[in-house]
Amino acid sequence: MTKQTVNTDSENLPQDFPDINRSKIDLEKAIDYRLKGLTYQDIADIFGCAKQSVHERLQKVIPNVEDVAAYDKHKAKVLSAKELLILNNLTIDSIKKAPLAAQATAYGILFDKRQLHEGKATANVAHADITRDLQEILTELRNRGLNPVQPEPYLKNRNEGG
Repeated sequence: MTKQTVNTDSENLPQDFPDINRSKIDLEKAIDYRLKGLTYQDIADIFGCAKQSVHERLQKVIPNVEDVAAYDKHKAKVLSAKELLILNNLTIDSIKKAPLAAQATAYGILFDKRQLHEGKATANVAHADITRDLQEILTELRNRGLNPVQPEPYLKNRNEGG
């Protein structure tokens, strides 16, 4: 009977064979290396594991570095296109089929985004609270002998170039 040896070189194992070196991969560092342009093999060499292991781990997080770079470069246009796609799919029927909570949420989000786009307020502000806080600050400044209406001498001199 001849003794059979198992090749432990993970590069030569079938793709579905579990790689015992996978736990060696520091995912955070691997992502950083990949985004800096290192190849899967470069990263595998750093961690002492199979290139396939690095590829499998990173594909779950960053499917394609080139896609990420292209997306970052054209993010506004990509998001505008997706926004338009979603708006075009909002039909009366799809809205009617959605639960009431989803309809209300969608309305609120769309309302806020329109307000923001138009440069209008997207939140309620308690002006009375702000006014009261400002009055308290002004009173405290006056109690310390400062005149909150006039700039401090060092600010006046700085503004005059002196």
